Amino acid sequence: MKKHLIIRVALLLIGFLLIYCYTHWDSWFHPHQSIGGNDGMSIPMDLVLNIGWMVIWCVLLFIELIVSFSTSRNKENRVTNIILIMVGIILLAVYIFSIK
Repeated sequence: MKKHLIIRVALLLIGFLLIYCYTHWDSWFHPHQSIGGNDGMSIPMDLVLNIGWMVIWCVLLFIELIVSFSTSRNKENRVTNIILIMVGIILLAVYIFSIK
């Protein structure tokens, strides 16, 4: 179960790290060029990417949960996935409500 949890949380953190790097790339290396960030958009790109990544992560966990019911896999992994989905939804809500 520990390996299952570590893999899921690592995927989540890697996604957020890549999003952070993408949105801050311009300010680190080339302030006059733009590959990411918020050029001319009314909605910040990091908001869109973070929400999208969290939704994809929760959907993948939900699919794994549905498959585990049909294959009667390890019940601990099911509980872990349910907890991770709830935590993901809570973190997403906190992130959205913390934006000013």
